[in-house]
Amino acid sequence: MLNKSKEEQKFTEFQKFCNNIGQSFLLGSAIGIPCFFYHGYRYAPVTSKFQAGWQLAKTRGVLLGTNFLVWRLIFESSNHFLKQFRGKDDVFNWAAGGAFVGWILTIRAGPKLGLIWGVAYSGFYQGQYYFNKEFENFKQKCQLPESPQMEMIQNLNDQAQQIWLSLKLYHQNIFILRNNTLNFLENFKYNILEGFSNVLELKDNALSQD
Repeated sequence: MLNKSKEEQKFTEFQKFCNNIGQSFLLGSAIGIPCFFYHGYRYAPVTSKFQAGWQLAKTRGVLLGTNFLVWRLIFESSNHFLKQFRGKDDVFNWAAGGAFVGWILTIRAGPKLGLIWGVAYSGFYQGQYYFNKEFENFKQKCQLPESPQMEMIQNLNDQAQQIWLSLKLYHQNIFILRNNTLNFLENFKYNILEGFSNVLELKDNALSQD
């Protein structure tokens, strides 16, 4: 049972990992496609404004979404590594992951700029951590406690679903019984007619012999 819960937890974490990366790609594409479409549309010649805007949106807009995906992939990987290494998920993991993202994205411009952007990204992901935490607390506060009336309604709903499934199964059994009965009557009718035809044939043979 414990192994099963661990497997379910791992699957949930992996699903969350993939969802975060996909959401980052969609966010980057949602920002980049309209912006680059407007940029290409505005500065293109009159005869090819729409074509130029769409071409720039397909290339640069999707590229921005890919950049968002890579940024999130770096952060999620570093955050997951720190979580497994330290055995807990807290603001330090988010801050260190954000600092690593900022540093690795700007290290080519020099260590000083990489350090600055590392601190900036670290602060950004710390803010995101506290925002997510407060949002989860807000959702828990907004959840109303289950009242006896709601529990009674849920029980009635479950009973109604069970009755509906029983009726559906009963209807299927009646339909199967009807088909079996029709097949039996059809075979019985065929056997009776075949036996009657055999009797007539024997009668004709006896009359022909006389």
